[in-house]
Amino acid sequence: MSPRTIFLSRLIGLFTTVLAITMVANRDTTAAAFVALVRDPAALWLAGMIGVAAGSALVLGHNRWSGGGVTVAVTAVGWIVLLKGILVLALPLRTIAALYDGLMSPAFFSADAAFLLVLGLALAVAGFRATAPQGHQ
Repeated sequence: MSPRTIFLSRLIGLFTTVLAITMVANRDTTAAAFVALVRDPAALWLAGMIGVAAGSALVLGHNRWSGGGVTVAVTAVGWIVLLKGILVLALPLRTIAALYDGLMSPAFFSADAAFLLVLGLALAVAGFRATAPQGHQ
């Protein structure tokens, strides 16, 4: 793995692991925050812009679709974050609110948290176990 892939797998892995754990530990607060976010046009616009900025940075810095599962996963996360940010900016507010209402169902919420936890742990473990090839910094 390249040093950039190692760094990003650690970063994304730790972030998503913490996010998943806090989502479950603070389920009511998390759900209330999402409901409030999708009802506030300014906050939603800001969230979309942050998504576009973060996704663009990941895509521009790491757009590699070969080189192993971790490399592809890091690239896929970048594209997903970018596309989600664009959708948040492009879709009408009522459409986004309706989507998030459906996504806050107990079954989906639990599945989302579980997916984030598995993804986060897998990326973090792979990133912290990896060593950069000789001659790379």
